[in-house]
Amino acid sequence: MKKNFCLILLVGITVFISSCQYIEKAVDDTFSTLPQKAISDEDNDDKNFLNYLKDVFIDKSNERVFITDIFKDAEKKMGYKFPTSLKSHFRRYLTENDIHRYLSKEEVLEIAKEYDQNNFLLNTKKRDEVMEKLFELVGTRDFYIYQTRFRIHDTSIYIYIVNPNNPEQVDLYYYNLSIGNWIVNPEKLSADTDPMKDSLLFSDINYDAFEKIIDTGKEVLKEMGDYREYNIMNQDLGIDSISTHLDGEDIIFKTKVKGIREDYNLTFDKDGNLIEKDRA
Repeated sequence: MKKNFCLILLVGITVFISSCQYIEKAVDDTFSTLPQKAISDEDNDDKNFLNYLKDVFIDKSNERVFITDIFKDAEKKMGYKFPTSLKSHFRRYLTENDIHRYLSKEEVLEIAKEYDQNNFLLNTKKRDEVMEKLFELVGTRDFYIYQTRFRIHDTSIYIYIVNPNNPEQVDLYYYNLSIGNWIVNPEKLSADTDPMKDSLLFSDINYDAFEKIIDTGKEVLKEMGDYREYNIMNQDLGIDSISTHLDGEDIIFKTKVKGIREDYNLTFDKDGNLIEKDRA
């Protein structure tokens, strides 16, 4: 009996000691410091994976920058300071396309070209499209211009029209690119005003003259050393408007060429030939 008891006790002690050894090893494995190489390998794997995600989901070229810095960078690429109207065009482009990064030279050139395409003085096709809308609105392709008051700007057109259905009334028709349609405002006349006096039929205006006037404006800019390929016919540089006048019974056009250091007033005949040039 004693022999059996001692045998059982010995087995129990052996099992207990073995269990303690396993527990001690488990604790050591849990709290011991991992080998440095294993840690480094895991960290490198994590970093590589994060960098991969950044490359996939984050476009570094689209990092947000201030719009003023985008302007300065674009001006540097073009080699000149942007006129106010071109800055407004750039701002609309950046906003509409949600762009917050610097633009490439190619992008800046495309925006500058697009801006010129919307210039009535440079793009006769754009001007003619807008005038077609005017003819539809007035109801005729020919009408009288009150006191020859017809002026084309780079981004707008003003024309005072004697009402074809009531020659005692005059309306101002005004178009601006930022609005995108013609606006009609009635003109208040004094009691003794004759709307037909000094008025001019629209069909008497030679539209080809405008292109010759613009070409002359470019030559004047070249003479002043202020010519550039883009963005030259606006309120800051070059011709920003052409107006129609009567000199006796003769139709003439007047404009001003703005330079960086000097301006010139120009007068043209009905066919767009330069007849007078004076420094302003």
